[in-house]
Amino acid sequence: MEKSDVRQSLKEAIQPLSSVLTTENQEVTKSSKGELNKNTDFPESELPKAGFVVRWAASVLDGLILAIPILIISIPFYKSGKEVRDAISGLIFVTYSVVAIANYQTTIGKNFFYLKVVSKEGGNIGYAKAIIREFFGKIISSFVFSLGYLWVIWDREKQAWHDKIAGTYVVQKQEMGREKKILAYVLAFILPTIAILGILATIILVAINPSRQISKARKQQEKIEQEQIRRKIQIQELYDLQIN
Repeated sequence: MEKSDVRQSLKEAIQPLSSVLTTENQEVTKSSKGELNKNTDFPESELPKAGFVVRWAASVLDGLILAIPILIISIPFYKSGKEVRDAISGLIFVTYSVVAIANYQTTIGKNFFYLKVVSKEGGNIGYAKAIIREFFGKIISSFVFSLGYLWVIWDREKQAWHDKIAGTYVVQKQEMGREKKILAYVLAFILPTIAILGILATIILVAINPSRQISKARKQQEKIEQEQIRRKIQIQELYDLQIN
């Protein structure tokens, strides 16, 4: 028997056993992967980092949710001036954010979009870091046209300045569906655009001041009418003199 025939015979004899082993290995691999995904405990900081759009959308949603409570609480201070009302609004928003993030690692808006604030080690950040992040950090992030907030767009770890100061990440707990992605873009871009257009319209209306223009037009009309009456009286007087 030639060597090639011997090799062929051995190959045919081993092939069934090889097929069985390959199948078993594939099943073990699938099973192992399933157990790994199910049981592996890894830091929350390893979850996908949330981008600028969804983070901004969550903040807008929190603002909308707090708008009515802030309005109600601010009513007794209505005569105290805009500065006082703004300070109260800011204090309420910061307190809400600190308490929610320190205890639950999220806010209502963030939770809606499956966002979570975690430490670099991957866990609850506690009250100290929450205060640093939500108060001191966000004040610094607001400098230079809110550049600290926009920093998320190009930062490798998608951290804003207040995240870097407090040593935190905003992570995505699970992937969003199509509807929530659309809503995120609506909240992040369309609503602020409408608000900005509304502010610009108000500024233009104040500059134009329609009531002032109407009042000015009425005064001019009254002057014209008075002038016409005066001329009629003069003409009548001239006519009476000619008759006499």
